[in-house]
Amino acid sequence: MRRLISWPFLLPLAVAACSSSLGSEALDIPPEGVTAPISCSDVDDPRPASVCPGAPTISVDTARTTVELLLPLATAAYGSGARWAGTIQGAEILRTGRPSGLQASGWATAFCSESSALMFDVTAGACVARNLCDCLKGGTCGGAGCDPANDKPFPQIDSAQAIAAAFADDAIEVAYDLTFDVRTNQWLVTRRTDGNRKKIDGTTGAVIP
Repeated sequence: MRRLISWPFLLPLAVAACSSSLGSEALDIPPEGVTAPISCSDVDDPRPASVCPGAPTISVDTARTTVELLLPLATAAYGSGARWAGTIQGAEILRTGRPSGLQASGWATAFCSESSALMFDVTAGACVARNLCDCLKGGTCGGAGCDPANDKPFPQIDSAQAIAAAFADDAIEVAYDLTFDVRTNQWLVTRRTDGNRKKIDGTTGAVIP
């Protein structure tokens, strides 16, 4: 099993134990739409992650497309109530808005249900997931639990547009690290060569002073 990148919202969490692969929501009957449940993460060892059922790899693409590709996997695991948790992070992202393809490049994002959070890491196109069962009750969802503040769609500005707005004059081969959170509706774009970073409005694409 490959090791997850140390994304900020994927740091080791002391998640509450659960008696089912779907947490308290599925003790008896799985929620509607569950076709490929993912086992709860091991509370004693937060590092291992499950290969995404039926999708060990996904296409290397922009942030928006990555979220769209992962939604069916989250729905298969959590049922029809699964939704994007409103946060995504990218490492070694090119000006096309897509990961460079290097081993450490890729996206990390999350989906949530009423009580749990499902973290996805698609570094280098390989798809792995961590199911944080019942984390909302324990406050251990790492910012990925469902709540009114993150119940919003993907922003109008995708990763490529955010990079172009932040560093319009950079060469094509320059790479960046990106984060987006719907709670602030801001992209944070960091140029890897010098650490220069800029904030971009997720709706307008404007640079935020």
